[in-house]
Amino acid sequence: MSFRRFRCLKKNRIIKSKNPFAKLSCVSQLARSWLGMSFKGGWVGFAFDHDRKESLLWVEIYPEGDLRAIEKKFSENLRKAFQQAEPYCHDTDHPSKTLLFIQPIMNDFNGNPDLIITWFRDVITEAQGITEKSAR
Repeated sequence: MSFRRFRCLKKNRIIKSKNPFAKLSCVSQLARSWLGMSFKGGWVGFAFDHDRKESLLWVEIYPEGDLRAIEKKFSENLRKAFQQAEPYCHDTDHPSKTLLFIQPIMNDFNGNPDLIITWFRDVITEAQGITEKSAR
């Protein structure tokens, strides 16, 4: 079984991942920290906004094609997550090529892992489905 090594920048620790298709990452900067996993076509995880004192569910999808055409196909829930991400778009590596979706961890999401996992699954499934159809 192959192991991949990834460095956590904040504590300078090595994090091992057994999955050769996903990369675990931990990044800490002045305003935000991220903990998550990248995969072919995106990144999923948690972001911690130090200035606003918020914890966020964070999904990035890197589609091929016209982002504006893809955005028109969003469901109401996906559009809401996309709109909530607007203040954070500059934090992605390539803002003009990234679809970013955010859900603050508060109210119903706070302390509810089932709801968190469901949100991640629904957003990733719908966003990837739309982007795959648009790439054809």
